[in-house]
Amino acid sequence: MPPDDSNDVLELVLRQCQIIIAALIAGVTLFAALDLLVLSQLGKAAATSMLSWVAVGSTAFWAALAWLVPRLIADRVVRDRAEVPRGPGDLDRLLAGFRAKTVVAGALLEGPVFFALIAYMIERSPIALAAAAPALLYLMLQFPTRPALEAWLDDQLWRLDQRRQLDPD
Repeated sequence: MPPDDSNDVLELVLRQCQIIIAALIAGVTLFAALDLLVLSQLGKAAATSMLSWVAVGSTAFWAALAWLVPRLIADRVVRDRAEVPRGPGDLDRLLAGFRAKTVVAGALLEGPVFFALIAYMIERSPIALAAAAPALLYLMLQFPTRPALEAWLDDQLWRLDQRRQLDPD
């Protein structure tokens, strides 16, 4: 856990990430609600075509990237920071990495949710909704909390210390 004097910076980064992820969630949720509301008034669904299946594949692909890319960002931050001596800049760099990995994960998930909802709007296929739902849930799981941020920081600081011990220069 970071020292007490960094509490303000920690809160600032946490609040920024919460606002960004909440905005992404609100945007796709509002679009989904309008999509479902408008289409429920139109009657019979169109036949499922290739678009819904592309939405399923696209969602799986981008969800996998949303899992992988934030880890690569964290690894890069630790690797780069391990090359300099321990100092007060460690926490700042890790918080910048946390912000970057959180925003990137959210952005990678928002697009496929919109795409699946647009596919549903065009085809009215439950397959497209089935693609959107887990991606939206995964996006919601990206919402950062203070305990999650502190646990992530503890893990990254430990990894940073381990890397410095292995490569003392």
